[in-house]
Amino acid sequence: MKEISNSTKKQSVVEMHNFLTSVHPEGDIRSALLSVIQALHLAKNGTDIFSRTPIHTHFARPNWFNIFSRLARKHGGAKIGVFYCGPSKLARELKKLCTKFSTKTTTRFVFHKENY
Repeated sequence: MKEISNSTKKQSVVEMHNFLTSVHPEGDIRSALLSVIQALHLAKNGTDIFSRTPIHTHFARPNWFNIFSRLARKHGGAKIGVFYCGPSKLARELKKLCTKFSTKTTTRFVFHKENY
């Protein structure tokens, strides 16, 4: 993960996000202290206190619609691979979002599901 996050090649962009879903959402007063400590550690050391990588850890569940929307705006006309391994319910949601944003924007999302 460290090697990928430090990559500078423009043609092979990998954007990674960590989500810690067992903590209260960002902005919630109950997670404020964690957020402050995390931000200070990242600014001082260049690494996230939870993942120990340069990738920022977000609290709470991801808002997939907002993530896809931001990616479509940021990478207009690009082809984005969405790689997933996990429960079928979330796989269906991600596949629907890939289809929705591929038809409503110039960005093409290609869904890939891994099964073990």
